[in-house]
Amino acid sequence: MRSPMTRTRRVGRGAMLLGIGAVAMPLASCDDTQQPLSPRDTQASELSAAALVNTWATKAPMTLARAQAKSTSFNNFIFVIGGRTSNGAPRTNVDAYNLTNNTWAPRAPLPAARTALNGATTINGLIYVTGGFNSSFQLTKTLYVYNTANNTWTKKADMPVVGSCGAQFTTGGQLYVYVGCTGVAFDHRLLRYNPATNIWISRAAPPSQHASPAAAGVISNRLYLAGGAANTSPNQSLHVYNPGTNSWITRAPMPDVQSNSATGVINGILFAAGGSDQNGAIKTVRAYNPATNTWSTRLPMPTARYDAAGTAAGGRLWAMGGFNSAGSVIGKNEAYSP
Repeated sequence: MRSPMTRTRRVGRGAMLLGIGAVAMPLASCDDTQQPLSPRDTQASELSAAALVNTWATKAPMTLARAQAKSTSFNNFIFVIGGRTSNGAPRTNVDAYNLTNNTWAPRAPLPAARTALNGATTINGLIYVTGGFNSSFQLTKTLYVYNTANNTWTKKADMPVVGSCGAQFTTGGQLYVYVGCTGVAFDHRLLRYNPATNIWISRAAPPSQHASPAAAGVISNRLYLAGGAANTSPNQSLHVYNPGTNSWITRAPMPDVQSNSATGVINGILFAAGGSDQNGAIKTVRAYNPATNTWSTRLPMPTARYDAAGTAAGGRLWAMGGFNSAGSVIGKNEAYSP
């Protein structure tokens, strides 16, 4: 299996595989009696509200530019974990982005360098990260847990298999890890970890492989997994997992090829921002509405990129770092307001 250093960006060739500026509002009258809005004021108010919808904003760049990092949020912070820099080396770096202050600060590093982790997931103030490639670009099966309260890491029980290019979810207090690649062609797994017992069990895998998916998230206690690749071929399908029955159903496929995207769920809508297609990095943003079983296209990202750290926080979708169209690591931090 190719390491993430050598793999192509093109999905068709087996790629293994995010604040809004202030808006002026009409000032209220200084009189005790509220004055009716003029037609001009009404129009300005409507435009101001519209400016907060379907928009992107650029925020403070990452302290250390890197790609293939994973991110999650907790208590007004986004934590960006691991990844690799422009020289290709996996990193132990952990950085916290303050949503209020638009600032970055380092946190305790990972116990070991990792890039292309399966994901980062917060459960009760603890952040769980699994698998990925180590400093020798070998697949791993480690589970590391970060305590946001005391800024420390702990190693827990290994996954049953090595794996990367996946996704992570949480529902019912359990950690679900989709392992998109294990080093064996077409092999992919769904695993469940119980934080209370430190035990892993295997669950039913999706009907098809979603290596480096475009979108992944939890809506109404169901796990959604879309896009990515099935070994060397693009996979546009969307599959939904029911933890109660340990079964998957197929829903409307993605309109086009997309993988390695920044993803998250906002107000019950699943988003896939950027990523890659057959030709490399893209800006495309797609949203899936489970109520109508339809995909829509939203305002493109300002910066085409793939393998960015993506997460939903503060009602926005964030994309941090990644590889640009030239394949170079960048540290741009962009946020989307749906």
